[in-house]
Amino acid sequence: MKPKLIGMLLLITLLTIGWAFVFGRKAQSSVLHPHSAASTTTAPRIDVQYQKLLTVGGQVTQVPTFVPSTGLAVLGGEEEGVSPVLFYLHPATMPANAMSIGAAASAALAIDNAPGLTVGNEVFASVTVPGEIPPAGTSALPSAVIDTPAWVVAVISPTAAPAPGGCMDTPKGGICSSALVTTNILVLDATSGQLLSGFFS
Repeated sequence: MKPKLIGMLLLITLLTIGWAFVFGRKAQSSVLHPHSAASTTTAPRIDVQYQKLLTVGGQVTQVPTFVPSTGLAVLGGEEEGVSPVLFYLHPATMPANAMSIGAAASAALAIDNAPGLTVGNEVFASVTVPGEIPPAGTSALPSAVIDTPAWVVAVISPTAAPAPGGCMDTPKGGICSSALVTTNILVLDATSGQLLSGFFS
């Protein structure tokens, strides 16, 4: 094969790969993160058993002290007009051997133990982290926080501190940020006080 022809074929191959990469990235960035409150038809399909956990009657931006029968979505800070859902709360029956509210506060401060931190709101509820719900037809991980009875504790800092930067997909593309935060939200096992999940707010 002539060198000129080989060069043309190589150029066509490289252009094809390049365009496929560009359009692949564009398509990927248009899919909303499953944590997003704006996630609708582009979110992964999930089994019916989980859908009810993502249906709530209200939204809050901080840990509540009471969860109504219709449930609540706890939202994170707004980025580019999108407020991600950190987790969903539904009423739950407290186990007989569950920690008291005071014990939950102590467990939270034992985990998040920087000087000067104090406990804010606390609530006992069934907690679901949407990003841990598996796609339809697959099983959840044993450690997944899905309809899990737990204490949710807000730990407050007297001064704002930088949180590790996080990224999420939005209709405008991927965005990343490193915000100053004053609240850490800890999700603790109802009986052992083990940390199940945590968020910045």
